[in-house]
Amino acid sequence: MCGRFFYNEVINTEKIRKIIESKYEQQILQLWKKDDIYPGDVSLTCTQQDYQLMKWQYDLFGRKMINTRIESAEKDFYKNSFENNRCVILASGFYEWDQDKVKYYLHTGEQPIYLAGIYQENEVLNGYSIITTEASTSRSIHPRIPIVLNQQQAREYLKGEIQPDVLKDIKPDFTIENKFENLSLF
Repeated sequence: MCGRFFYNEVINTEKIRKIIESKYEQQILQLWKKDDIYPGDVSLTCTQQDYQLMKWQYDLFGRKMINTRIESAEKDFYKNSFENNRCVILASGFYEWDQDKVKYYLHTGEQPIYLAGIYQENEVLNGYSIITTEASTSRSIHPRIPIVLNQQQAREYLKGEIQPDVLKDIKPDFTIENKFENLSLF
């Protein structure tokens, strides 16, 4: 994953919004980003316990990581998060760029999709990283993609019922779009 995903208000979040608004102060709620989500932005996630706002960055030895390879999930520095701090990131789709810097939007047509992730606890806002795997149908665009789960898989993942070897093999069919309307502010 190259570092951006899309979260759209088409996703029905009315109940979720009420939960989030009761949990966070206004200054945190103002950070909640929608539409294009960039590394470092605050976005909507779900853990086994509840919905949370988290920042898209995972601190690993002073480096801000946005993606974690599934192949690294069982290594010492990720193992605790993978075993105890799983999350899913709600999205509408995600972006990839090919070697010619052409931008593509990938989605499954379902609303929402769930990106598998891990998180680390921080004082104000937890930070997360999106778990990636080798691409299959979109390999011609980019060799790696986020692990995209459907609703049932997301529930199983959060409960710890899906292990890394199974996650590697989850490869949904994507709709791939590369035509974007250029918007002007003026």
